[in-house]
Amino acid sequence: MNVKIAFLQLISGKTLEEQLNIGVRACEEAKEKGADIALFPEMWSDGYYLPADEDELNRLAISKESHFIESFKSLAEKLEMAIGITFLEKKKTCRKPLEINRLAALRTRAYENMVAVATCNYPKGHPDCNGHSVLFDGVPWIQEEPGGRDMCVFEAPGDAGVYIAELDIDQLRRHRSRDVMGDRYRHPEKYKILSERL
Repeated sequence: MNVKIAFLQLISGKTLEEQLNIGVRACEEAKEKGADIALFPEMWSDGYYLPADEDELNRLAISKESHFIESFKSLAEKLEMAIGITFLEKKKTCRKPLEINRLAALRTRAYENMVAVATCNYPKGHPDCNGHSVLFDGVPWIQEEPGGRDMCVFEAPGDAGVYIAELDIDQLRRHRSRDVMGDRYRHPEKYKILSERL
């Protein structure tokens, strides 16, 4: 089974309403391109704008119950597509731009946890951003092939756009079932006591 992921590597607008409109159009385009999942860059609600003034920051922050979030929930149902919407949440803190060390950490998480990791960035032209959204498939080697392989199966260019990448879920499941660190050798029942509530 393959899953198509749309990376919505977009230039942001200036208002929440603009972000909503740009985002809706991008999701519709992603669906037309056959996407199963659409991913936004970090803090799409405000275009990753982080003012130093705390009052301004609080003014830009929105809640999970906001019209903005509810609109994307409804759109996901209508399009029958998962939408990974991001936003500056009230009373939450934020992280910075996609760079080499963060990419290395994502690659490591994919490797250690045997999961696919997809991340979407803002394109070049957005302050402190460079595009290059990525998909790591979580499969560092294939049993039938010699040597290791690059888990980065997709990297977008720097330009704005809706980019589609395909993830082979069956390949990831095969890897997890065979690898020494995978499902076949994990015994969660042995540490069940650690995960139970006291």
